[in-house]
Amino acid sequence: MEATRVTASEFQQAFGMLSDKARRESVVITKHGRDSLVVMPIEEWERLKRRDRRVGLTEDLPDEWLEAVREASVPEAWRLLHRLWRGAARAGCAVDDIGPVHA
Repeated sequence: MEATRVTASEFQQAFGMLSDKARRESVVITKHGRDSLVVMPIEEWERLKRRDRRVGLTEDLPDEWLEAVREASVPEAWRLLHRLWRGAARAGCAVDDIGPVHA
C-alpha cells in the first residue's frame, strides 16, 4: 500500500482528516519537496519499537555464555560461506558487495 504524501502546509490545513487517515495508513509529510516526517498508526509504531535492538557489553554476559561462544564452530554446511565472508571482510568489502556464491 502506497503512503499518502502531503506537504507540511497541506497537513496543517487538513490536520483532522489526515490524522484520521494516518490511523489506517502512513501519511508522509514533505517539506521543500523532500520526505520529512511520517505519521503512522500507533500499532505500526509499537511494532517498530519492539524491533529495537538492545546493546550490551560482553563483560556483562555470564561466563558460561562466553565459554560457549569461545567453543562454537561453524557447521560444515556453512564453512564455504564463512570463508568467503571472512575473506571479504579482510578485503574491506561490504556485505552488499559480495556477489552470488557458486560452490
